[in-house]
Amino acid sequence: MNKLLCFNNGQFVVLDDIVFVDNAYREALKGLLSGLGITPPTSFKLSGCDVIKAGNTYTCSEGYIALAGEIYHVPAHTMTISDPLHTAAAFQVSISYDPSPAGNKMFYLDSIVRQCYQIREAKLLAAPLLVMLGTPWNYMPYNAPNFMTVILNKINSMGTGWLALGDPGNAQFKTGWINAGTPYAPVAYSIDAFGVVRLKGVATQTDSFPVIFTLPIGFRPNNDISFNCAFGQDSSIICVYADGRVYITSLAEQQTNVDLSTITFKI
Repeated sequence: MNKLLCFNNGQFVVLDDIVFVDNAYREALKGLLSGLGITPPTSFKLSGCDVIKAGNTYTCSEGYIALAGEIYHVPAHTMTISDPLHTAAAFQVSISYDPSPAGNKMFYLDSIVRQCYQIREAKLLAAPLLVMLGTPWNYMPYNAPNFMTVILNKINSMGTGWLALGDPGNAQFKTGWINAGTPYAPVAYSIDAFGVVRLKGVATQTDSFPVIFTLPIGFRPNNDISFNCAFGQDSSIICVYADGRVYITSLAEQQTNVDLSTITFKI
């Protein structure tokens, strides 16, 4: 970040110096957030700011938010929307001034006393619905996500998302296995930014072949792992081998469906 250098033996401080330091800290904060993939349009709650909605009345606890690339203190407060058809509760910057004598500074060139200690907080205020639809930077919905949710979403976006079995380029069912179909989720697999592989969905056996499918390279465990997979009152043992095979080692009599949603491991 930029730095204002100061030296001994007398140095005048001018208003431009204060602006320079202020901008340096703002840029440093934006740089810190951008390192996490967060840009100014991404607004979120840092701490507190829990909002309880009762009809058209909103009660907000004290906390801090990040709005348009800046950090704002949010005091505990309550507000009411008087026109819910055209307005909605949203965090906005609320500007006031330090009322104490220290907050008034004399500009001696024109002898006018001006308020210079600006208090920049954020509060829930009524925002026009048409403006909110455009999601401008200077508004944040009252139910915006918190910081950890934003980070987790960023991390999850670094993974593959769910890859459905059978889709082009993905793993395919082996002979004797298909998706169980409605109302069950189709079989899929994923890996996140931390190398955690997850399976989900219900497969059904149509013939007595033990290998359900083979995980591709990059999704395979370092060692063979066994899982107890239940479906209703029945359970089966599924082994995920280091070569990627998802292999059913035991199946209850008359059982044809296998729920793979308990299979999770780190590579």
